[in-house]
Amino acid sequence: MGIFDFLLGRDGREKKNNLIVRNTQAKVSQLEHELEFKNREIGSLHMQVANLTKQNDVLVATIEKLTNQMVDKKNAVLIESEHFDEKQHEVKKSIDEVSELFEKGVALSRGRKYQAAIQIFDKLLDRDGEHKQALLNKAICLHKLKKTDEALSMIDHLLELDAQYKDAWLNKGIFLDEMGRHQEAVKCFDKVIFINRK
Repeated sequence: MGIFDFLLGRDGREKKNNLIVRNTQAKVSQLEHELEFKNREIGSLHMQVANLTKQNDVLVATIEKLTNQMVDKKNAVLIESEHFDEKQHEVKKSIDEVSELFEKGVALSRGRKYQAAIQIFDKLLDRDGEHKQALLNKAICLHKLKKTDEALSMIDHLLELDAQYKDAWLNKGIFLDEMGRHQEAVKCFDKVIFINRK
């Protein structure tokens, strides 16, 4: 007990202690309130991340489904082309070669051999520089190789060829989202929704 505490007397010391307790309780209450607010913010951010993850999973599943549908359609075209005359046989051969290159590139990409897949897509693009699926799949491979700027440039070229190509908008959104450019990604996803409504 200090000299000032002695001078305060017992009542004064009790008042001083009560004041210290009240101030401490007020500070604790304020900190608890701030902590509760921060916890709510963190919870909200966790929910946003979970929603974005779910949306990304849905988009990836949609891309895989569309890719499988494209391969099935190409195979159906190949089967029908067997009945054409000699000139049509040449067309079939060219389609077969392009389709074969495309399928080989897709298979390499699915096997995570992205550089080899890019070389195959380049061969296909040498034949048809505007082959949208080859351009898109090459962009995806570039993105997987962390060459996202080059991939985005290719997607932009693809969108110049066809501004309504929703798979290009979808992948551009995914690339931008993974780069942390979420607002730009949302605009791309909005474009996909707009195209689907047409």
